[in-house]
Amino acid sequence: MADLKKRIQDALVAGAENGLSGDALCQFVKAECPKAKGKRIVHVAFFALSDPDLKDRKILDALYAFALSRRLGDDAEDDGNGAEESDDVPAEAAKKSKAASLPLPETSAKKSRRSKK
Repeated sequence: MADLKKRIQDALVAGAENGLSGDALCQFVKAECPKAKGKRIVHVAFFALSDPDLKDRKILDALYAFALSRRLGDDAEDDGNGAEESDDVPAEAAKKSKAASLPLPETSAKKSRRSKK
């Protein structure tokens, strides 16, 4: 399994060096590693950011932008397992969580209670 992660990371770096991003980078990685799934590619892209040997700012920026856009769902894709998303939850409800719509509790300034002598 570690070998697959290393091959995915090498393919991500090679694709980013060639100026690929988004779908083109994902397709490049899948061509190099046919067993790679979308979630694993995103996971390895984030993991590659912590590699101390990778110091090229352009590559790091490309990997970060790629992984973040995939994680946030900007470039949704099918991983080949036949199930993209559940139809149980409407699209609008999935985008906005209940916690995000609740008002914040009011806070009051706490007075320090010092014992008076």
